[in-house]
Amino acid sequence: MFTPIRGLVAATLLAGSALVATPALAQDEAKSDISISGNIAIVTDYRFRGVGLSGGDLA
Repeated sequence: MFTPIRGLVAATLLAGSALVATPALAQDEAKSDISISGNIAIVTDYRFRGVGLSGGDLA
């Protein structure tokens, strides 16, 4: 059985993948000279009893 946090993570990933996978259905707009891009990273800090085990860096 899933723990509540695993269910929340699974639901979040499912919703995020649904948003990324949907094609744009809007009208085509005129091309502009401005380009915008971005990145999203999911990282963790290993913890045991409230003490970080990754030396302050992200794992």
